[in-house]
Amino acid sequence: MKLTLRLAWGGLCMVLSGAVATEAGAERLSLETRPGATVMVDLELPAEATALILLFEGGGGRIKASAKGFASLAHQRLARVGMASALIDAPSDKRQFMGGMHPNFRQSDAHLRDINGVVAALRARSDLPLWVLGISLGSRSVAWYAANWPEQIDGVILMSSSTDNSKGEPVDRFPLQRIQVPLLAVAHEADGCPGTPPEGATRIVAAASGSRAAEVRTFSGGRNAGRRACGVRTYHTFYGIEDEVLAAVADFIKSHTP
Repeated sequence: MKLTLRLAWGGLCMVLSGAVATEAGAERLSLETRPGATVMVDLELPAEATALILLFEGGGGRIKASAKGFASLAHQRLARVGMASALIDAPSDKRQFMGGMHPNFRQSDAHLRDINGVVAALRARSDLPLWVLGISLGSRSVAWYAANWPEQIDGVILMSSSTDNSKGEPVDRFPLQRIQVPLLAVAHEADGCPGTPPEGATRIVAAASGSRAAEVRTFSGGRNAGRRACGVRTYHTFYGIEDEVLAAVADFIKSHTP
């Protein structure tokens, strides 16, 4: 099924093309968010979902390159805990860093425009509360968007957040005080990635002073089987306890959904 849809969202005009239904409740969207830039989104809308979570992967933000990343796994499993999900890819014109977005691009006006285009398309397809979730460098995308367009979302989940990163401003120094919606900062107590110390979650919650419900959740356990401390199959990505973490995220969302 192919369709073309023109949407206006916060002054943004965006073209949606090549939306392909893959199975019941699933779609792959191809969104022209900026001239010459296309963003792919994999969407799962199961029946009886409580909320829709827009997921941002770490690294360069590529779906294909991060098939075993936390956000990609979450996209496959969130339906089990009553959540719809949308997994966003890096824009087509950003392939310079790990095959995708440079960390500095995640803190840019162009990236905000890309995310706004995706949010518009998701709002057109569902009236579920829309939450944004980012892990590792994906936390930069989510925090930057939530701080600049807080009225467009219903909640924020920041995981293994980029609070001690040499590649740009730490997430906890973003203007998080603008965020009024609920915010959950998630960490693993044994996260060995230098850029995402577990104590950063506490700094994020302190900075999000305008949130009506900001909480820290720190996990333990799992396994550390990856080759790189900031990579997959590590404490950094909650390897081995993914379902426990997703259940906690879902519980937080449900407790803050009218």
